[in-house]
Amino acid sequence: MQAIRSTSTLSPTRGSGDDVQAREPGIPVGLSRVGVSGVEKVVRIRDELFLARLDCFVDLSRKQKGAHMSRFDEVVNEAIGEVVLSESPFRAETLARHIAELVRERQGAERAEVTIAAPPASVTRQQSSR
Repeated sequence: MQAIRSTSTLSPTRGSGDDVQAREPGIPVGLSRVGVSGVEKVVRIRDELFLARLDCFVDLSRKQKGAHMSRFDEVVNEAIGEVVLSESPFRAETLARHIAELVRERQGAERAEVTIAAPPASVTRQQSSR
């Protein structure tokens, strides 16, 4: 009798190049609110820099195994460039809507949710005795 030993490594793709997240799961269960939270981005609007904190989620259908996490960051960066540069005056609501539309499309999701918040700024005040 001869022992056969497998040393295969796990690959993110199989077959015709389909990615793992697009595969059908073994147990078909839909998931809601899959995504990233607390992502901080610096946004330049005119000559000022603003810190924005984003949460971005999609609902996955029962036919999808997972979400492409790197696509969330790609979409946020792309949307910031498109919306901030093209809109005057800039509106955070427009940016959130644009991110949600792009991430829903790229993730193949039915629904996306995006929240943008500006963290409280710490203010330092100095007072002189003059």
